[in-house]
Amino acid sequence: MSGAKTARFVSKYVQDLNNVKRGKLAFSPITAEWRPPDQGICKINFDTAVDLKMQKSCSGLIVRNWKGETLVTKTTTYENILTGFAAEAAACLQAVVLGLQGVVIKGDSLTVIKKVQNKNKDKSVLNAYIQDIQFHEIRFHFVRREANGKAHDLASKALRMVGSTYLTHNPVVVGVTEAEVDRGWG
Repeated sequence: MSGAKTARFVSKYVQDLNNVKRGKLAFSPITAEWRPPDQGICKINFDTAVDLKMQKSCSGLIVRNWKGETLVTKTTTYENILTGFAAEAAACLQAVVLGLQGVVIKGDSLTVIKKVQNKNKDKSVLNAYIQDIQFHEIRFHFVRREANGKAHDLASKALRMVGSTYLTHNPVVVGVTEAEVDRGWG
């Protein structure tokens, strides 16, 4: 870091400390909303919900095209995956298993996204999932939880269902309506 950058950083830091003392906290809310991918590309948002009491987890996937149209929704119930990290990795793998070409996959687990982006062999408990997530033309991106809400809602609602679902070209799925989709999500 150059001297000028260090000076700016320290100056900003001191200013922030003074604002805290005066009760003037600078707060800018982070808003996240769905943005379409480039034309010809699909975006898959995935998330999970874990219920330790019921000893199961569920993943929810929502696939949309560059026009914002919902193409596919899918939920998968797992009876043997009870950690958030493993459930997120399994959900990411479910997105890959759809077999779509030219997609961007987004999820709110930064750990999982970093692991699938890394080409080195993973040595964690997620290794089996990460090894299976090898695909051409896929870009993996982290997305804030606020922008991934509908995928999480889908997974949470699937916890109360029996089995898994796979629906294509259906704009109203498990309480996710077109109006909600249009208001913006991941």
